[in-house]
Amino acid sequence: LEAKTLALQSGLALAAASAEQRLGRVALRRGDAHGARAAFQSAMNLYEQSNETHQRAIVLYNLATADEALGDTAAALGHYSEVLDAAPSSESTLRIDAQLGRVRALWAQGERTSARAALDQAQREASILEHSAALAPVLLARSLQALLDRQPTAARAHLEAARTKLAGTPDWELASALALQEAWVSITHGEYATALQGLDRLAELARERDDRSGMGRID
Repeated sequence: LEAKTLALQSGLALAAASAEQRLGRVALRRGDAHGARAAFQSAMNLYEQSNETHQRAIVLYNLATADEALGDTAAALGHYSEVLDAAPSSESTLRIDAQLGRVRALWAQGERTSARAALDQAQREASILEHSAALAPVLLARSLQALLDRQPTAARAHLEAARTKLAGTPDWELASALALQEAWVSITHGEYATALQGLDRLAELARERDDRSGMGRID
């Protein structure tokens, strides 16, 4: 907050916007989605004042994640779609994340056909990237789609493929998503003890990182 105040006093809109982005990410991690959305919206306003367009797609994505955390599916879908319009093709990872955000929003709205189309597009874009980890979140979404389609065997196959892509990754968000999906797959296979052990370990790791948003997803 002090960095933002100093930046505003100095007339440095870009620095103030960057500070708002950081505040938003911290708020989201602490489970304060309302505070996160306010901070991200403030960052967007500051970037627009400075005629800065490079960060627009990133801020839109952050806004969408806050909308999603608040359960505002329509706003999340709109912002994720705007990311696809604003993000250059060179930022394919951001585009993939936005496509997957659209998939989740469309699932929430019951738009299964549109969700499948968005998921297919995400996989096409991820497949052209050089690093294999880009496919991991897509495969996790495929696993969840299989569960929704009541295909637990396919869900586990996609999950194992995602695990292979993520081998050794330090990314907490992806690793925690993998562990949570593993618990869901275990439950559908009747492996309740395995699922409970996995959830307990995941909750412990989330507490160690003070990731209240993550703890909320586990609960």
